[in-house]
Amino acid sequence: MATFKQMKDKRQLLLIPITMYSGFEQGFLAGDYTKSYVTCALGIDYVGYVMICFAATNSLCSLAFGRLSQYTGRIALFVLAAFTNLACIISLLTWKPHPDEFPVFFVFPALWGLADAIWQTQTNGK
Repeated sequence: MATFKQMKDKRQLLLIPITMYSGFEQGFLAGDYTKSYVTCALGIDYVGYVMICFAATNSLCSLAFGRLSQYTGRIALFVLAAFTNLACIISLLTWKPHPDEFPVFFVFPALWGLADAIWQTQTNGK
């Protein structure tokens, strides 16, 4: 019954879209980005390295943004995350991956990890 009681709380209902988006954006990076960009241009051997870049950036930024939110507030960080994700999505739509642009394959997961760190720490924190 406590679960259904939570569904009456407006704040709890407003968390649903953010939580769903967080899952979608993680799924995009782990599935579509690695398949359509990394594997096609560099080969399957680099998928792990790209995901390590994402995870390392995500971990470091989670720590940093968890502490930084005390000074900036959540709204500023949410705007930063949304802008970062939007910029990455627009760039990915226009980018034609080529193996000669090797560092770029790691820049996108790093930026995605930065944004994901904000979504994770700020939706799950106090």
